[in-house]
Parts: sequence; C-alpha cells; structure tokens
Amino acid sequence: MDTKKLDWFLFCLALVVLGAVFFLVVNFLPNQGGASENTTLVFAQWWQDELEKDALESIIREYEALNPGITVLLTHRPYEVMAGELLNPADEAPPPDILGLDSHWLYELVRLEMLEPLEPYKKGGAELEKAQVFPDEKQGEYENWAVPLVSFMAPLFYNSALLEAAGFDRPPKTRGEFLSYAKALTDPPRVYGMTLALSPENPQGLYRDIFSWIWASGVEFTPETALNFTHPAVIETLDFLNQLYQEGLLSPSPFTKPEEEKRREFTEGRAAMMVGSVPEINRIMEGNPALSFGISTIPSADKYLDRPVFGLTTWYAGISRESRHKDEAWAFLSFLTGRRSFLAAMAHAVPGNGDETNETTVSAGENFLYAKAYDMYTAAAAADRFVGIPGLKELETILREELKAMFEGKRSPGEAARTIQQRREALN
Repeated sequence: MDTKKLDWFLFCLALVVLGAVFFLVVNFLPNQGGASENTTLVFAQWWQDELEKDALESIIREYEALNPGITVLLTHRPYEVMAGELLNPADEAPPPDILGLDSHWLYELVRLEMLEPLEPYKKGGAELEKAQVFPDEKQGEYENWAVPLVSFMAPLFYNSALLEAAGFDRPPKTRGEFLSYAKALTDPPRVYGMTLALSPENPQGLYRDIFSWIWASGVEFTPETALNFTHPAVIETLDFLNQLYQEGLLSPSPFTKPEEEKRREFTEGRAAMMVGSVPEINRIMEGNPALSFGISTIPSADKYLDRPVFGLTTWYAGISRESRHKDEAWAFLSFLTGRRSFLAAMAHAVPGNGDETNETTVSAGENFLYAKAYDMYTAAAAADRFVGIPGLKELETILREELKAMFEGKRSPGEAARTIQQRREALN
C-alpha cells in the first residue's frame, strides 16, 4: 500500500472512531447539565375549547421559545378519562406531567394521591406568593396541591326585547320579581320564562342552575359547616324552583337537556332567561348576532339584603404524582401561573387569585357585557364553595334524582331537602 492510500485509510479510520465515541457520549453517558436535551411534558386538560382559539397553544409556544429542549404536548382529558389513566397507567404511554383540573375534582385527586405535593418545589425553586394561591383561607389546605388559574361566575342572562315587550324596563332583582316576569313572559310552546340544563352529561348544570340560586340566598356551604340541605333558605330555594316548574314557566325536559340546548333555546328566543357562564356571551352573539340581551346578578331571596352572591367555578393546575419530569413540570406550572391574567382574558373570566387588575375589560373591546360582568364580580361576594367537599359525584346523582321526584310531585320541597340530607349523610 503506497503512502497516500495509507494516509487516506488512517484518516477514514479516525473519522469512524470519532463518530463512535461521539455516539457513546451522547447516548450513554449521564447528562451533567440538569434537564435532558429533549424533554416532552404532557399537559392534560379539558379547557382548550373554552378559551379563545389557540390561547393555550400561544402560551406553550412562548414557553418553548424560552426553554429550548422542552416540548409541551397538549392533550384533551375529561375528568373520567384523566382519573382512569392516573389510576391505571398504560406502560406504553407516558403519564401526564401537568394536570388541568376543575375545583370540584380536587378532593378526590388528593385523596387518591394523584397530585404531587408542591411545597418542596416552592422551597427549592421559584416560589409562588401565598397571596396568589387560594386567597380564601377556607381553601388553604389545598395550596400544597394545585394552583388556581381562572375563575368563572354565572350571571342571569335575559332577553331584553322580550322583557321590554312584556313591559319590563330592567331585569328582575328578587325571586318575587322573577316569578312575576316568568309568568308574563311564558307563552308555551313558543317561549318559556327560563330554561335549565340538568343532564348528567352536563357537569356544571347543577352548580349553575340550582346552586346559583342557593348562593343568592346567602347560604354558605364549606367543608367546616358541611352541606346542610335542611337549612330554611335551601328549602325556600327548592320551593321557588318547584313553583317555576309546576306553573309551567320552565322549558320542558330539564333533566335530559345539555348545556348546548339550553343556550340554543335562549339564543333563539324560546327562553327569556337563563343562568349561564360569562363565556356564553360570545357564543350567544355568534349564534344570533341580532339578539338583544343583557346580564344581571342572580335574583336574591326576597328577604336577603346583603351583597349579591355568585358561586364560582375555577380551573386549577397541578403536577401528576406519576410524572417523570416533575422539576420541569414545576417550572412550566410556575410560568403558567404567571400568565393567569392572559388566560382570564382569553376565557373572559377572572384570574384565579381574585386579582382585580386583569385584562378582561381590555379584551372586551366594543362588547360592554364583559366589562359589566367584571364590574359585577368586583361588587359582589363570590367564592368557589365546593373546594374540599367530598363525594360530589355522588351528591350530583342524589340531587338530580330528588329534584326530579320533587318536580314530578312525589316529594314536597321540604321532603326533598330532608331526603337529600339523609342520603348525603349516608355516604359518610
């Protein structure tokens, strides 16, 4: 072999050896730089369609740009699917790292040890200020498991044109007024005074269409006071709802009606009033741009003279106990919490920390109803009163069954309240 060929052979051999060494270093030696070069975080949530288009995706793109090597995979997981996957993880699928939660799920997720405690991460990294996490002291025990991002309130929606045609120049303020309005507005089957959506497939139906009226009477349910359905104000609320049904003022089939059908009845003018979440404003406008409608506080019990009360539902986020990238998940959760005001604006909600300075009114643009909703929120008493209460899924079933029995005349409001209480206590 001549000298040139030998040199070429040795040069090629050196390239092969160097390539082999590089492969071994990259693939088999420990990473000394902390986070791996390519980490995928799975963000399982159910809110994606509740936000303005691409809102979550824009936050993720922003985070990935600031953190090269981190990819956040967004997946849609209703509670039943998420809980099932956490209880029975599949070996071939990576577990979720960040969980997007509803406040009503927290008790069970903590009880089943599905959430990672956050306290060690707060001490070791970017700590979230306590004032930003569960401002309501009654919810303080959960600050170690999840952080609130945005909260939703549910006002009364009313059809302005129908009210004006019936001779009303403002929405009803009390239950007595509401009954009078509903009687004047109801002309079956063309239009009904109010519509309810209590289908089991509508997880928020009971909280919006039943508990909103209970909160408006000033009743407070907390883990400390338990759920006292025999409270006189609760019985009066059941009596009020039963009167609406018995007098034919509610649109038919409330227990099989999904939320979409309730909104459609209101949008098409077949229901004069409904209780709905603030994001419904945009959906109603898209469904019927010509509809003239407004929002107001939930009519209170006639004897209640304190501040209006709204029950809130809240989106939370936590770290899965099964996550394989908990430090990276904490970093993303901290970033997500810092974008709370943006999320609130994109959901037409309020920041989950109760901060009164957010982008909601700015994002409202020409639509004054979002600004009005925020003004109502700041002037009212509001709380997410189901955080930390056990057995909510079972309670939902009991409530639907007993409300249906009451509407069908099988129970009086007092009997329905006592039966709900007895069945609720039997769960413990």
